[in-house]
Amino acid sequence: MLSYIRPGDIIWDVPVVLFCVWTVVLVVASLIVLSCLRRETKKFQKRLSKADNKEDLVRDIAKLDSIMARYVQQFLGQGILDKLANSLSTDEKENQIETLRAEAKQWFATKVEELNGMKFPEKLVKRTILSAIRTGLTRHPLDLRGSRRALEAAKIFLELED
Repeated sequence: MLSYIRPGDIIWDVPVVLFCVWTVVLVVASLIVLSCLRRETKKFQKRLSKADNKEDLVRDIAKLDSIMARYVQQFLGQGILDKLANSLSTDEKENQIETLRAEAKQWFATKVEELNGMKFPEKLVKRTILSAIRTGLTRHPLDLRGSRRALEAAKIFLELED
């Protein structure tokens, strides 16, 4: 079939109209999705800033972020079979993970001591540290790395408390 327009042909044939309609639909849908993401980001930022912003009490959250980044990289770098094999044997890589866990536990212990020195009750200490973890390690609602770091840090901290 030749792809040229002959005199008397209808220019606005069905495929052209469908293409234009689909283009308009996709543009409108994209604008709706972007506005929803913008609104959710605003809600997330508002919730983080409103929720007992105790990050200033826990000052060196960047050090915890560094520790948790290395921990998550080591922890997620292993597959399920590697984790099973490493649980049965002592290896240098397993020692690195345990070293990073111990370093994170030490960081949490010093923060608990600092906050206890400020005469905070135990429940407020726990709430303050967990809030600092959430606000310090999660930057954006779709930040999967920060969410994972915050989750692992909270697990280690709550394990320390038990």
